[in-house]
This record gives sequence, C-alpha cells and structure tokens, in this order.
Amino acid sequence: MFVDTTMEQDVPTAFSPNGDGVNDVFRPVGMKFQNLVEFRVYNRWGQRVYSFANPNDKWNGKLNNGNEASEGTYYYIINAVGTNNILARLSI
Repeated sequence: MFVDTTMEQDVPTAFSPNGDGVNDVFRPVGMKFQNLVEFRVYNRWGQRVYSFANPNDKWNGKLNNGNEASEGTYYYIINAVGTNNILARLSI
C-alpha cells in the first residue's frame, strides 16, 4: 500500500465553537479527495475525542459522548482517497 502524505489541504488552524455563527465548526475545506475515509480528532494526551467519515460532517467542539470539549490544543488525522485513487494521510 502506498500512502500519499503530500495531498494539498486547507484545514483551519483554530475555531471557536461558541455559537456566534463565526468559525463554530472545524472541518477540512478545499481538499482534493475522492472519498473521505476518516477524520479523527485527538486531545493532547492522544485520546481520540471525535471522529467522522462523512465528508459533509464537521466537528462542533463536542466530544463523541456529547460533552463540550475543554479549551485547548487538539490534533487531527485525515485519511482519504485522493483523486489518483491513492490513500492519503494528513495530520497536524
């Protein structure tokens, strides 16, 4: 299996899920993929706190259990199939 880690991305570096209608959700935008396999969000301790596989979904700052995530630093991993049918992995 070949994993392409060079896929272009436009993922925000921050968001503010406070309900004011500005930057309330976190999601990949402008990505050139055919199929989103999975978008995972981790806290600073490496615990997965949220994930989705539907490209129309987005993270609204709530954890998988429905509780609001605390303010802090989070990391993401995106697994997607690129336009060249190669699995691509992006992370920060």
